[in-house]
Amino acid sequence: MSLVDFATSEEIKNYNLDFFEQGAVYLLSFEKSGKNLYSLQFTNKQIPNFEVINCRETLLDLNLTLFTFYHRVVFLTAKMCPAISKHKMYVDWRSRIDQMFQLSNIF
Repeated sequence: MSLVDFATSEEIKNYNLDFFEQGAVYLLSFEKSGKNLYSLQFTNKQIPNFEVINCRETLLDLNLTLFTFYHRVVFLTAKMCPAISKHKMYVDWRSRIDQMFQLSNIF
């Protein structure tokens, strides 16, 4: 199941997306809160007593939030970790995301 399946299916009510890399352990949890309303919870499992970030948004607003998050990751990677931004795994990941959402046409 993908995040797109979650957003487009009536039957799927929850979706979790984990990030585990270089000691960072992040969890994005999505939940359908009502008609056209979604909850997003961001957790950093590496930091004890981390204050979980919660938001409730429409699907359009959630897309904008995730779009902003993605571009912050890309920007910070390029500025702070240029070697990672050239790594094949990162380049392939970014290329798949850009193609999936047709982002190469935007920038």
